[in-house]
Amino acid sequence: VNESLTAIGLLWTIADRGNFDSSVDRVLDKLSSLALDDRPEVRNCAVNTLFSCIIGVGPRFSEAEWKSCFCEVVFGVLNNVDEKCADGGSTKKTESTKNSTRYKVSVHHSRDSSAKQWATTEVIALRGLERVLRQYFLYLVANCMKENDNWFGDAWTQILLLSLKCATKKGDRETLDMRNVGIDLLILCTQLSCRAGIGAAVNHARVGTDMEVVNGALRKVRKVVEVGGDEIKANESTGSNVDLKNRENLFLEAFTSLDEFRVHLESEMAAQSTPSGIARMDSTMMQVVNKLSQGMSKVYECCQNHEMK
Repeated sequence: VNESLTAIGLLWTIADRGNFDSSVDRVLDKLSSLALDDRPEVRNCAVNTLFSCIIGVGPRFSEAEWKSCFCEVVFGVLNNVDEKCADGGSTKKTESTKNSTRYKVSVHHSRDSSAKQWATTEVIALRGLERVLRQYFLYLVANCMKENDNWFGDAWTQILLLSLKCATKKGDRETLDMRNVGIDLLILCTQLSCRAGIGAAVNHARVGTDMEVVNGALRKVRKVVEVGGDEIKANESTGSNVDLKNRENLFLEAFTSLDEFRVHLESEMAAQSTPSGIARMDSTMMQVVNKLSQGMSKVYECCQNHEMK
């Protein structure tokens, strides 16, 4: 396992320093394969490295390369991992897996089955998707939503469907992490696509003359560009090409998904009520409701001057 983790780290180095056209595709393809490894430690490391690699080399991607990255790599990993979760990660044991039983490792009960371990991998992958969207949403809206090829609009729909699927997972505490990441992703998509952007709900901590900490990450200070009379914080690479109409459509789709989750949650809460109609929630449901409430307060901060005015 240690050798595999070291090799994954070297893949990141190759992608970062090698010839771009030839190395990055191979690295992403290899990391995508390792993201389905039977060993949880290896695949989780591969998933984290995959998304870190995408974020690191993203500024060098062309529009066509971004399309390939999302449609083939990102969704390929997410769909395959989701399938593993659905079937409980049932795979035939390899010889090396059988032999590894000689080394006994204590595992917490929350991770003591293949299904739970694959669920953890899916959570890590969705957190990685969050990171990519935070970093490149404005660029993708401005450059990858053309009339003749609106692939990011289609990708957005897939992201929301997967988020809603995770947020509505049935089960007790073993599904809580999955439900939380689904809710977080729905909230994030709503914030990113609203007119004010997620910056309206983020407290910035300045670090230097042209750097700041945003959500725990050190980034260049973003300048304000004027688009249609409204101020929109954008990365320098996006310029002033942000299409407000496309963004509005993405927001409506995201907010509709949030409303669908609200309806599902109300139905789930009603099922837990007493025969006399008194609301009663178990601890897992209370945490889900609390997560949604916190998220909606952030959405309001972003939308109070425009969409919710």
